[in-house]
Amino acid sequence: MSTPDGRDYVLRVPGAANSALSDAQLAAVLNWLAMRYSAAEERPPASFTAEEVARVRRTPLANVKERRREVIRGLAASGVALPAEY
Repeated sequence: MSTPDGRDYVLRVPGAANSALSDAQLAAVLNWLAMRYSAAEERPPASFTAEEVARVRRTPLANVKERRREVIRGLAASGVALPAEY
């Protein structure tokens, strides 16, 4: 969620995009996750809005595994410390 690609990914991954949650509810869940799991020294990402969720989640994510690999490569390239299991 700390890069534009990561933000796009979490909104389009099937578990989020296909959720029965409303756009506002999904935005609230993602905002909670961002606050809860951001490292103490990191600044949390910008808050998700219902409007952003509505706009992005409707675009299908065709190749989840490949897109995830791209997001991870982008995070590593930007200097974000990733857990070993990524």
